[in-house]
Amino acid sequence: MKITICTPTYNRAILLQKLYKSLLSQTNKNFEWIIIDDGSTDNTAEVVESFDRSQFSIEYYQQENGGKHIALNYGLEKANGEYFVVVDSDDFLANETVEECLELINEVQDKSNIAGFTFIHFSPSHPINIQNYGKVKQIGTYFDYNWEFKGELIICYKTYIAKAFPFPVFLGEKFCRESLIGDRILDKYELLYTDKVLAFGDYQPDGLSANSWKRMLESPQYSMLFFKEKINNRKYSKIDKENFVIHYWKIAMSAKHISFSKKFFDLSFYWNMWFFLNRIRKKLKRD
Repeated sequence: MKITICTPTYNRAILLQKLYKSLLSQTNKNFEWIIIDDGSTDNTAEVVESFDRSQFSIEYYQQENGGKHIALNYGLEKANGEYFVVVDSDDFLANETVEECLELINEVQDKSNIAGFTFIHFSPSHPINIQNYGKVKQIGTYFDYNWEFKGELIICYKTYIAKAFPFPVFLGEKFCRESLIGDRILDKYELLYTDKVLAFGDYQPDGLSANSWKRMLESPQYSMLFFKEKINNRKYSKIDKENFVIHYWKIAMSAKHISFSKKFFDLSFYWNMWFFLNRIRKKLKRD
């Protein structure tokens, strides 16, 4: 089996139907669908039970509510495909997505320096000229895109590489930015970037993206680690890193249960001095 499509879900029973129908419509069904239910309290289990399993493999697992990143760790443990891609429960796929992915797999399969490939997810409510897309291919560790819409990259990883980079676990915290792991992988590997538009969906009002900063404040250990690693990552500019330091300390100062010494010594002396001297300068200007 070539591809594992993993869908972490929480109280999205109705939305799962649309994704399921798009999987039924795939022109190539050489994939498995793993659904990780992150403690749903709606009728997700009943909806999944109603899905026809004769067309492709569907595996459904339930866990206590621990966050999307913990669900992804679980999904990776259960994955049987050679490649692993996350498709959220509020998304759906173009009919040819799996077929296109299998073609891209042929381009990266034997390249040990490439961890996988990308395609685009965008909102179907934003009209675009689809003829302008599907032409870009670029190998690297970073891709600076400039599209006519606010899209995002979905990454399909080689499963053995994704399994080597599980999300860390901080008990009691339920939100971790997925790019924490993406940056770790791209510190060691490259990706084949493409502009193929293969996934669709609108952000939900109650979704993780819509409430990102609030959730980061609620999970300070993950958030501090996220910004710390960005600060230490060579691919970001000095201006980027200055902004990351500010965000780090905004999170750190809100986390009263974490000792100041841990917050301080987790960053380099240079960046701590930059932050606190900058605060003093701003205060003197105000006074």
